Amino acid sequence: MKRFDPSYGASPEIDRLQSVTQDSLGFLKDKEILDGKLIVVDVPSGTTVAVGHGLGRKFKGAFPVMIRNKKTGVIQTFDHFVPQASSDESLYYSLSILGGNELTVSFWIF
Repeated sequence: MKRFDPSYGASPEIDRLQSVTQDSLGFLKDKEILDGKLIVVDVPSGTTVAVGHGLGRKFKGAFPVMIRNKKTGVIQTFDHFVPQASSDESLYYSLSILGGNELTVSFWIF
């Protein structure tokens, strides 16, 4: 991650913006969320799918990025995304979906 070097004094509004940006980047730079990967998987309705995440360690968390109806391509709401207990979190992330259609789920795992 590139260093953020603010330049204060131009105006109070820009100073506040730079301060908030610096706080946000500092927060993100030290977080485990950056040490992850994007996974895209098709999930049939009514099933639980164990997805190999390839992190080489136990995952710490995950969140949905995009969920689409596989047949129509229509974006679905995130309430279709249901994480499940995984038997071996060093290898797999398990999830299922709600609704009657197969969905393509993109999620970030870290």
